[in-house]
Amino acid sequence: VILARMCAAVRPAYGISMSRQGFLSAQLAARGVEGLEIKSCPGLGLQMVAARSFDEGEVILDVLSERLCALEGAYEEVERVCDEMAVTSFMAPFCYWGALTCLTKAQAGDLAERFGCLGDEEQSLLLALHAPPFLSSRATGMEVLTSSLEHDKTSRPLGCRDLAVTALVEHFGLSPLVTPILQTLALVWKYNAFELGKSKALFFAPALCNHSCRPAAAYDIEDCTDAARIVLRAVRPLAPGDEITISYIDTSPDECLCPTHRRKKIAEGWLFFCTCWLCDPEGSNVPEVCPGCSMPLGIWISDLHSGPYEITEGPRCDGCGGVDLVVSESYFFHCIACEMDFCPSCAPSLGKQSSA
Repeated sequence: VILARMCAAVRPAYGISMSRQGFLSAQLAARGVEGLEIKSCPGLGLQMVAARSFDEGEVILDVLSERLCALEGAYEEVERVCDEMAVTSFMAPFCYWGALTCLTKAQAGDLAERFGCLGDEEQSLLLALHAPPFLSSRATGMEVLTSSLEHDKTSRPLGCRDLAVTALVEHFGLSPLVTPILQTLALVWKYNAFELGKSKALFFAPALCNHSCRPAAAYDIEDCTDAARIVLRAVRPLAPGDEITISYIDTSPDECLCPTHRRKKIAEGWLFFCTCWLCDPEGSNVPEVCPGCSMPLGIWISDLHSGPYEITEGPRCDGCGGVDLVVSESYFFHCIACEMDFCPSCAPSLGKQSSA
């Protein structure tokens, strides 16, 4: 039960005496980042915003990576362990290899030299980056953990355990107590890493930038000796208080993605429903309504929310008849009143809730 609760969430080392916003702001200052600040926006969480004006094309950030994960060394061994599993994980092998290289020497034990580990403060910095504390039990490769106490008859879930993490801990002979840290670090790599050829890199400040399909900044990454370098430039004039956003997906003219396709990619890769002003030009964020009862529909991210259904249930789209929306779609729409469901392709044809 203790291990189950540890797997459910791992608190970064900045503790309760400092908020996450305060910790991130202090780290930006310690790295000499100027002209930017972290602000809290109600309903949207933390945002990186401009503290001064930036001209179009002006450099906003020019920093080196905190960690570079080359797909070499023990990576092939990690890949083999993942390939031999009965269930394919929703995370790529590089996430687990990156996580192993971010253990501390105390956590890695005799394998510290092989993994090339971090210090405690370096690891705490990475643990402050975004990693969803809970995932859906329907996410492939995840196991639901429940209470095993005899007096607890509720079988309430205590979290989810990544089976690939468990397999790697056993394979490398690590302590089981490393499991929750390793799982969180793997999530940090999945949701914050930038691609650099065959390598992956973690950057602290750029990882704090939220997504927009029409971003405020564009970036270039280049390989340097033992690190990677990223440069963010403003794509339009920015005023103090403007959010510094980047695009997590390819939004080049060659892609020509409609809002539904962009939202599918974002929900699959980063577990949220995009409401940027390109996807929602009016900025109203008004939900679609159920054709059966006119109630507003809720949005379920398949790998994030366990959803209104049991793991054995596969909801059908009441529009086109598409089967098991939790498996076939990265998100879907659900009515809690009459239990109707709609896939992302059918939902745009539904009416919107009146904003009056």
